[in-house]
Amino acid sequence: MTIRLRDIVELDKTHSQNAAVVLDYGLSDSSLISAFTPTHASINILKLLVQAVLPGTPQEQRAMNWFGSYGSGKSHLGALAGQLLREGIDRPEFAELLRKLENVGELKLADALRNTFLPLTDPDARPYLLVPLYASQTPSLPLKLLEGLYKALNNHVKKHSELELKEILPTTEYDAALHRFEEIVTNSPHYENADLSEWSLMEDYFTTEEMAVALKRYEPSALKTFCLWHERVCHGAKFRPADAGGKSFVEAYQEAGENLATKYHYGGIAIIWDELGNALEDLMRTPERSAVEEIIELQRFVETTCQPDQGHVLFLGLTHVSLAEYGARSEAPQDVQDRLKTIEGRFTSLKVELKPSESEGYHLLGAQLHWTDTGHTYLAQSSAAISHLAAVCDKLSLFQHFSKDLPNIIRDCYPLHLITAAALFAISTRYAQATRTAFTFFRDLKEQTFDRPITETGLFSTELIRLPDLIEYYGDRMEKEASGTMEMYRRAVAEVSAKGEACDRYVNILGVLLFSKVLGEHFQATETFLAAALYDDALHQTTTETLQKELIWLKNAGLIWKNQVTGLWTLAGEAWVSPESLIKEAQQSITANTTESLFKNYPYMCKDLLPHLRPHELEPSPCELEPSPGGIIRSYSVELLTPPFNTLTKSENLSLAAQVFLVLAKDSEVAAHVQQLCQTAPRGQVYYWIPREGTQCLNGKLRRYVAIETLLKQQTSGEGLKRQLEARWEENRHALIYQMSELFGRQGLVSGKAQIFRAGEETPLSCQSWHDFRTVLTQAVHQQYPSEIHVRSMGLNSIVDETY
Repeated sequence: MTIRLRDIVELDKTHSQNAAVVLDYGLSDSSLISAFTPTHASINILKLLVQAVLPGTPQEQRAMNWFGSYGSGKSHLGALAGQLLREGIDRPEFAELLRKLENVGELKLADALRNTFLPLTDPDARPYLLVPLYASQTPSLPLKLLEGLYKALNNHVKKHSELELKEILPTTEYDAALHRFEEIVTNSPHYENADLSEWSLMEDYFTTEEMAVALKRYEPSALKTFCLWHERVCHGAKFRPADAGGKSFVEAYQEAGENLATKYHYGGIAIIWDELGNALEDLMRTPERSAVEEIIELQRFVETTCQPDQGHVLFLGLTHVSLAEYGARSEAPQDVQDRLKTIEGRFTSLKVELKPSESEGYHLLGAQLHWTDTGHTYLAQSSAAISHLAAVCDKLSLFQHFSKDLPNIIRDCYPLHLITAAALFAISTRYAQATRTAFTFFRDLKEQTFDRPITETGLFSTELIRLPDLIEYYGDRMEKEASGTMEMYRRAVAEVSAKGEACDRYVNILGVLLFSKVLGEHFQATETFLAAALYDDALHQTTTETLQKELIWLKNAGLIWKNQVTGLWTLAGEAWVSPESLIKEAQQSITANTTESLFKNYPYMCKDLLPHLRPHELEPSPCELEPSPGGIIRSYSVELLTPPFNTLTKSENLSLAAQVFLVLAKDSEVAAHVQQLCQTAPRGQVYYWIPREGTQCLNGKLRRYVAIETLLKQQTSGEGLKRQLEARWEENRHALIYQMSELFGRQGLVSGKAQIFRAGEETPLSCQSWHDFRTVLTQAVHQQYPSEIHVRSMGLNSIVDETY
């Protein structure tokens, strides 16, 4: 009987398979506390939460924006924080949370939580009234906040008989509207249950009576409808809540927080607004609303209500990106984007994420599956395979932060390959959806995945779910967000399928290269990474031969290419275009064919490769005056010199104390002739840097430099081809710089491939670098000018009285 993957592990039916935590339900679910696994991000947030409730905390620390992708744990953390603020640490589930924090070395945080969020039975406890909000389909953000406060207080008062709603909540805009409605009905009874269709206001309610009932329930649409109705029945007069004593939403929260603190010993009010970003997007795409005004009102709200030490508001806004990013994403007008940037400064922005370089997320993945009895039997026999895979993955930078825990993590991830699990977290931060996250992957796997057979070699082998398997799961999302990269991948797969043999192995390599391009850092496709991801092996002779054979096949097919500078493999963007043929064609159009003409015709290349070609200053000459910089500063110049020439050249610039020529001799014969000329020339401060084998070896690479630079400046190639050209340009430049060092640098002087002669001297200078040469040159110049030249200026002895 064949043992299959489904016989080894099963989906844990007791584990929540929901794509996300629903905040309203999560605030009542104590199991979320015990299921919570601390991560670096959540630990930092809990530390700030402890500080936020203390007196003297700045306003911006009490207004927090937790942002992260779907599945990152924002709502789960929000549910935990809500229960902590509402009830304190008063349940066994919280004891489990504290134990987990202590296990990861957060003893101070565990003590701080224990001492700050006291159980309700403690006389010093200061609980918070929770106001949970979700997204927004209301006429305005202020009305959403006011509706949330009323509902939260109304529900809380029903559960706590000692609380009186009237003692907490002041007269609000809703109360003022209801009072005004009753006044109008008293004077005009026919309005009590009038049909709103008379005023074309039937969008939310049919009659004025329904509207009045909704006002009592603090429904934002009721207040909006009443304001419009009031204007029409009162001959254009607008409803003014303040005239009837109605407090704004800012004042309502202020007074409610103060009343809760002074009368009922509360810490204040905690607003947890899940999907706040959705509310902002709704605001910006509704033309009839004033986005700037509402954002200003929200800013005034957090600046005012989060300030008091007693009865303050804690504002926890949960979004997918930072507040300012919503403006750019929605392509909002610039004034709206500016307001969002401003209000972001009133919040403490905290990113919630599960990083591939953190071990906690892997344990959360493992909690979704459980091992069967058969699985435990096989697992007991798999220690060697686990150790081998751990040793392979330990060589990757991705896992260096928790190398000691790798065997346990590999076990937790099963049947995911460890690299697949890491990629699952990384890609979820970019392409996660509300119903598709890292933690719904197992739930959504197709049945045939669990039909994979277990081979004779045992577990952690061919049955593992590998990196290319993620393409099917996230492919549709990647098509939208990274369409160009996906098109390259699809085209390459089609090419492989058309060519036939070993199709799966080649396609798997293409899949790894796809994710390498999408995920970037930590997933860069070196041969070591490819061997680990596909073959569970380090690079040894057998693996190298197999992998190299497959990579070369794909490269020869024009589907992938290797950056020789970085050693990274990547998908070829324009597989039908040969970068080398373009470069060759561009080289043919270059008319310059000597080293001198190439440097002269393309000064940008000359400046890049020969930065010494310019005037230089020597150190000040010795001087009797103090300090020594009072001496004369002399200079020398570095220039190119191309044979043949009959007499040696000296610059016409009389201000130069010395002249240095870099000799562009064609070959060794010309170089030897130049050396003879130097030795027989009159002695002077003229120096010749001569590559003994000549400089003709540079010409091919110089022409290639110019050709690629020209192609890049044309900006007509696609992104993929551009990357290939840039890589080839960088590779060629590195080779040129190395050659220049052999001809006109340290390596040439050390190896003897280059020599420096002073005019009139038979032996070369003894120096091994530009720095050594500069020292020799400075000494020679100072010896030639042993004393200062005394200059008297005609006006030096007269003092001119200049008044400004």
